[in-house]
Amino acid sequence: MRNINHTSNAVLTASILWSAQLGAETETSFQVSAAIESGCQISQSTPTPGADIGEIGAMEFPSASTTSTATNTVSLAPNAGFTLSCTPGLQVTMQVDGGIHFDSARNMQHDSVADTISYSLFEDAALSQPIGVGVPISLDSNSDPGNISLPIYGQVTLPGNVQAGTYSDLLTVTLEW
Repeated sequence: MRNINHTSNAVLTASILWSAQLGAETETSFQVSAAIESGCQISQSTPTPGADIGEIGAMEFPSASTTSTATNTVSLAPNAGFTLSCTPGLQVTMQVDGGIHFDSARNMQHDSVADTISYSLFEDAALSQPIGVGVPISLDSNSDPGNISLPIYGQVTLPGNVQAGTYSDLLTVTLEW
């Protein structure tokens, strides 16, 4: 009788081990994914389409005498906190409007009277590629995608005999990608 009981115990033990092994080897899976879209960030955030992001910088011509007829050239000086970063190779364009004093040309207006001084914008330091009103200009998103510069250069030829004071204009830049 001992042999029979011993054999029964052995079979029972094998059944228990087999059941435990089935539960330990059960597998299932799940998928992990992320959709990465090309795009741009302005000053470390993604702007809402059509949103006003505030002033991006300034273009200040040097002070001159009221009788000066000098020609002065400056470039856009971006605000310290402004950065434009985009996916490398992304088609990014910039458009500049005519400003708030546009009248067949871009103009700066005196701060207290209606006198104006015309100025021009260019997309290159050599001043050979004018920036037309609302004309898209391609920006280079490959050379430094973390800090894309806005190529805006200004030139003014002072007319002489103008009233002393501050002359200014406000332009809107539209970025598209």
